[in-house]
Amino acid sequence: MGVALLAVVFALGLQVLRVLFPIAFELFEGSGYGLTGLATVAIIALGPLLAPILRRDLGDRRALLIAVAMMAIGRVAIQVVGTIPLWLAAATTVFALMALLLIVLGGMAGPSPLLVQGLLLGFALDIAVRGAFRTWDPVWQDGAVPLFIAVAFGSAALILAWRSAPVADTHVSPLGLIALGPFLFLHATYLQDPGVVASRSDIGLALVVVVIVIVDAVSIVVLDIVGRWPRVVVLGAGALGVIGLHVASGPAILIPVALATCGSAAMLAMAFRSERDPSMILAMLGGAGGAALFAVLLIAYQKDRPLPFSADLLLPAAAVLLVVLAWEGWRGRSRDPVPRGGVFALGAIGLLAVPIGSWLAVPATASPSRPAGAVRLVDYNVHSAVNDQGQVVLETIARTIEGYGPSIVVLQEVGRGSPAGGMTDVVGWLSWRLGMRSLFVSSLDDRFGAAILYRPTMQVDSFDHGLLPPSSTPHQRSYLLASFVGGAREPLRVVATHLDADTDPRYRIAEIEVLLRVIGDPADTVVAGDLNAPLGSTELGMFQKVGFVSVQEVTGERDPTFPETGETFDHVLLGPGLTATDVAVDPSHASDHRAVVATIRRL
Repeated sequence: MGVALLAVVFALGLQVLRVLFPIAFELFEGSGYGLTGLATVAIIALGPLLAPILRRDLGDRRALLIAVAMMAIGRVAIQVVGTIPLWLAAATTVFALMALLLIVLGGMAGPSPLLVQGLLLGFALDIAVRGAFRTWDPVWQDGAVPLFIAVAFGSAALILAWRSAPVADTHVSPLGLIALGPFLFLHATYLQDPGVVASRSDIGLALVVVVIVIVDAVSIVVLDIVGRWPRVVVLGAGALGVIGLHVASGPAILIPVALATCGSAAMLAMAFRSERDPSMILAMLGGAGGAALFAVLLIAYQKDRPLPFSADLLLPAAAVLLVVLAWEGWRGRSRDPVPRGGVFALGAIGLLAVPIGSWLAVPATASPSRPAGAVRLVDYNVHSAVNDQGQVVLETIARTIEGYGPSIVVLQEVGRGSPAGGMTDVVGWLSWRLGMRSLFVSSLDDRFGAAILYRPTMQVDSFDHGLLPPSSTPHQRSYLLASFVGGAREPLRVVATHLDADTDPRYRIAEIEVLLRVIGDPADTVVAGDLNAPLGSTELGMFQKVGFVSVQEVTGERDPTFPETGETFDHVLLGPGLTATDVAVDPSHASDHRAVVATIRRL
């Protein structure tokens, strides 16, 4: 009962955290990273900080019931309120993390291995539900099914909390509470993120969800015997897994994902072990410290933090911290066998029925409107599918694109598990929703980049990708070049890119020089993307000198594509042999940029 309570409450906590992140990160752009980052850390740390006080004043059971009830009410309110305000997301997050720590401190789930098994089962439950929606959280969606999910989760948490009681006289170490921070960071941003794993492994999102849930189930079983393993085996497996995340690629990445998941889970169980109940002050410091550490790592890991080192180093740094805390937790503690909880793995495996059932459904897609000898193209910087109020609006993005019936869609700022986009796999979801195939190139890391979607009726002759010269930030830009063939005509080449946004044009000039070398002969070539350069700029002049022309200049379309400044930064450039008709700038506010639409014809 206690493990099930922990799993449901933790899954709810993950849902509300993914609501908080896009809203907070959207505020970063207007209020500055420092101030909003501190506010986000404070929100995430507040619940664990207050939990020991509430436990002392009200007792374990009453405090837990209050926290769970407020969390459940907040989760349903988030589902029905429409545009989700920051205060509601923040308050629900506070109560969710408060309830989580009350379960841990009150011994509701039992000793440390059972605690970690409950967390893994919560991850599996969360992954199964997200998988059923192709990683786009139901919290952002209208309809009866998303509302049912919110009510069902809240009701289950309340029922389980009402029937809960301490399983045994168990205690957790304050160091274990701190270890929750790096553990959650490793899992939430990578190991349990289907978008990231799909991007790194180059396998389908559906299979990735299945693999992650199976790995969770295996890890739950592994925790039954970890107390009998030499600690060097446990620590070594986790370390090898994290190292493998950096060196492996393709389907082989699934091996280090499995090792890192099992190893980090065992490390957290080791770090949790304690022979005495921590004082209220130590519990407050440990709980708040772990939550704050998780928030700091996640904010620093987000796509464009100005760190003095690569953000990828945060993963091994979190792993090292987890190793140290696990080693300390193991030293001098009792190593008696612990209660077995592997039966919960069967429940985790059973959850596979949810995403598998959803993949049998085929979404409605638009039919492309392509006159003979013409290709309809949409270029769109989708801003991680987040609008100016921090809401993840994938369906609005999809309908905007769908309304033009394009054969090719060029996208920038597409997240694949990015926290700023609610950890949604934007590429995977849009490909499924629009019935299109996809090519993706990462920029900075595998969570963020540019993509080309295309109709299955179009044939890709070849494609290439690469990085552009470094800029003033750690966010190194990239390009993707695909050649589409059809009939007896020459291939139509499409280059997708997103150039540097610095006010100094020298960075973009260096990037364009590389792009032009990659392109070579510009004939029958389309360059599409957010070039961060207005019409008439020196940067666009470089393209014009070799024969490219903007579709806006061909047709006289002058509506701005970036309304915040009134500039046109998003372009579709045509090489010799091509022209355009029906050019438009879509007025949708789903992103901070506007989509550029053009029908491209051969001369």
